[in-house]
Amino acid sequence: MNWYCLHTKPKKEPMLARYLEESLGLQVCYPRIKTRKVVRRRKRDVISPLFPRYLFCRFDAAQYFRAVQYSPDSLGLVIRGGVPVVVEDEVVDLIKENSEDLMLSPAVDDSFQCGENVEVLEGPFQGMMGTVLQNLNEGSRVAILLTLLTSETKVTISRSHLALNSD
Repeated sequence: MNWYCLHTKPKKEPMLARYLEESLGLQVCYPRIKTRKVVRRRKRDVISPLFPRYLFCRFDAAQYFRAVQYSPDSLGLVIRGGVPVVVEDEVVDLIKENSEDLMLSPAVDDSFQCGENVEVLEGPFQGMMGTVLQNLNEGSRVAILLTLLTSETKVTISRSHLALNSD
């Protein structure tokens, strides 16, 4: 029995995990993370997949390959060179251990607030200061207002390239 990685339909990870566990009786690793997001203008703790559209399943390929490959909400196993990719037990154990810590820890607020002053840490605008206009793409990108050559310009940038300006 080996661990394999399954590609799922968008937002169907929980349904596929439930099907594999309950209907087929297989062991599933579906790691999630708790984050703090703004939902309907309120900050809420949201639980989302650590690996969106993927989960891990342990099974005997000779017996369950077709059942897993063609499960409802599955797009199939991750395959390289025509062969399903085997995920090492140690890797899955590490993912399980760390994802449990992520679920138990307080939610991370991964977004900037509108009006906050930020500094650009990387890229062509490195060192410049700006003001946050809005969070985009679930907080992965941020629209900021930069002052360039006496005019203000809206720029979209990865949130990982920004830091709060404490001035």
